Amino acid sequence: MAWKQDLLTKEYEYHKQDGERLLLDGRPGEARIELERALEILRSMKSEEEKGLESKLESISLKLTDQNLEKAREFWADGDHDTALNYFQSALGIVRSAHIRDEILIEISRLKLEIEPVEQIEALEKEVRENPSELNRIFELAMEYALSGYYERAVFELLKILEEDPENEECLLRVGNACFDGGRFLEAEEYLRKGLALDGDFRSRFLYRLGRLAVHSQRYGEAEDCFHAALELDSKDLDSLMSMARLYKKTGDWEKAIDFFERVLSVDPDDGDTLVEVAEMWEEHHFIKNAREVWTEILDKDTDEECKELAKEKLSFYEGQI
Repeated sequence: MAWKQDLLTKEYEYHKQDGERLLLDGRPGEARIELERALEILRSMKSEEEKGLESKLESISLKLTDQNLEKAREFWADGDHDTALNYFQSALGIVRSAHIRDEILIEISRLKLEIEPVEQIEALEKEVRENPSELNRIFELAMEYALSGYYERAVFELLKILEEDPENEECLLRVGNACFDGGRFLEAEEYLRKGLALDGDFRSRFLYRLGRLAVHSQRYGEAEDCFHAALELDSKDLDSLMSMARLYKKTGDWEKAIDFFERVLSVDPDDGDTLVEVAEMWEEHHFIKNAREVWTEILDKDTDEECKELAKEKLSFYEGQI
């Protein structure tokens, strides 16, 4: 379709040049119409190029993914687990299809369990095989999978529970969390919103997790609303307080960020990492007196040694500036 692209290019140049000429002639109204038409054609040309490139990338990605998966499965069959894992991870970095990506993640989870079998997981797997209708055991197995980082396996088991009990609030929360931690963000949001709609005991946790999802997709206003709503239900929820502080820091509202970090410290006054973050923010905005006070506070509180060493270095530097 090169002829079509060539025609669009000529039309674009015609309307662009005509618009610029009209503007120089002092006819801005007519110039606007011509330049808007040129812009519309330019967007169309860009769209066509993007489609072409997308198609080529999709084809290349599929070919490279298949090559890596074939190698991974060959090495797995030969017992070379480390090399197999490397090829699976290479495929994961290349793949563009969400469906194939999910399949790769499941294979990686299975391979990792072969590389590092977890005793507790093995025992629970045996119990579930022997009692497949025991939902509590399935839930325990899913939690062990999630804690060990096998998120796809956790999701697989939790969905078994939801088939039997679709309004199980805690299960909806856990499957939403596992999807989020496994990078399946659209599915995570779907399950979390279902759970939130139940308006049950876990409402603040659903709001917090939905806020995290909104931050991930840069919907910062929505994230702020979610964290605020969670804190209205539990004003001392450290996860929501910290997330709100980090959100304001990310969006450049450092005064609000410090306010929320201070609220974190009102709940957990010996949180050395938060104290360090506050001190560094004061430094960044040239409030050295405030920063020194916080560094001194770190030494006085029951913070970890790494935070204390950093505080000593900072205070020593300030002393050297006097």
